[in-house]
Amino acid sequence: MNTVREEFVFLSDWMNRKVFDEAGNKVGKCIDVVADAVPQYPTIVAFVILHKNQKKYYQPDYHDYQRWLQFDKMIIDPRRLNGFQVGEDQFLVRDWLWDRQVVDTSGAKVKRVNDVQILIGNTAHIIHVDVGFTGFIRRLGFEKIYHNLAKTFRISLNEELISWKFVAPVQTQTTLPLRLTVQVNNLRNLHPAELADVLEELSHQERTQLVRAIGAETAAAALEVADEEVQKSVIESLTADESADILEEMELPSAADVLEVVREDIAEAVLAKVEPETREDISELAAHEEETAGSVMSTDFITCYPEETTQEVLEKVKLLASEIDAFLYIYVVNDANQFIGVVSLRSILSSAPSTTIYDIMHRKIYSVSVNDSLEEVAELFLTYDFAFCPVVENGELKGVISLKHAFEELLPYIWKKRHE
Repeated sequence: MNTVREEFVFLSDWMNRKVFDEAGNKVGKCIDVVADAVPQYPTIVAFVILHKNQKKYYQPDYHDYQRWLQFDKMIIDPRRLNGFQVGEDQFLVRDWLWDRQVVDTSGAKVKRVNDVQILIGNTAHIIHVDVGFTGFIRRLGFEKIYHNLAKTFRISLNEELISWKFVAPVQTQTTLPLRLTVQVNNLRNLHPAELADVLEELSHQERTQLVRAIGAETAAAALEVADEEVQKSVIESLTADESADILEEMELPSAADVLEVVREDIAEAVLAKVEPETREDISELAAHEEETAGSVMSTDFITCYPEETTQEVLEKVKLLASEIDAFLYIYVVNDANQFIGVVSLRSILSSAPSTTIYDIMHRKIYSVSVNDSLEEVAELFLTYDFAFCPVVENGELKGVISLKHAFEELLPYIWKKRHE
């Protein structure tokens, strides 16, 4: 039984290499390869051969690969050159990756691809991308000189290879959409702060492409913690419908803040596409003066009436918890929406299903007014160690401030109080 030979090669080793037929006659030269984007490690499905000034495609088999490795020479059967069509889930590797920005999702860093490493055996697969200086030198044809100099001066050379599993290409060409499911999922699994850092490193066009790839929910989480320049760049580059989808996934105070940094005409166009209820809430938040409780509150919270049972309220919590951050406390109101008490989810879970909220709610309540300063809000959080603070206007419950989401705005005042 013949042993299958396997070897790692770099794409640069193939590019512009002469291609011969079995008689040793020159057929053309290799200018790119086509890969299938579906597998975790994309399979090379065809080679692009410049033959008589025309692009032709050659689909190698096991025997071709083994012969190429044995003789270090690209020998093909010219009769198998064809007009292969690149499919939706396939891409030109050199055209799509060389000199392109990619995201290393293992380290949440943006890198530039200098070369691509491929494993050849029975088939050929992309295994790594080379983002190091060595890859750049290799493409210039100076790799041997570089290694000799390094050896002479006793300089250690380290390859900078990223496994394809952790590579998320970022494309700016609309004809080359990001279709790599594994890679997109890796992006979605990044922490929002890491993804915000990645967006900051990308160009305007690259941000747009990446946001479209990861979807509204993931993009919203990242934009909530991104700086204003990134928020403005993304929202102003998307369609009004796309931006509206993202805003609807964001915390309402964050959504209102984002609309404050974009051009007025764009803000109006996006707001017109947002669901009416959300639009009303965002407009209400935007109407409050800056540096007040009303400007940082969220209108997403759960209320109940005192006569409801714990079982009834628990069903409501189950229904809304996935959409509302402030569900650990349920706010008790009367028929006029006057804030009259609060009950914790823990109290509800530890009470009998038939217990009324009136019997377990806390009637001594603390709140801030919509016009109270952020300094007053910070003081309440510090004094009572709150995670959430209710906001009222004339006794009516208007919103809830989450320390988690308002921390950046409250931090200067918290710092001041801690060090007075």
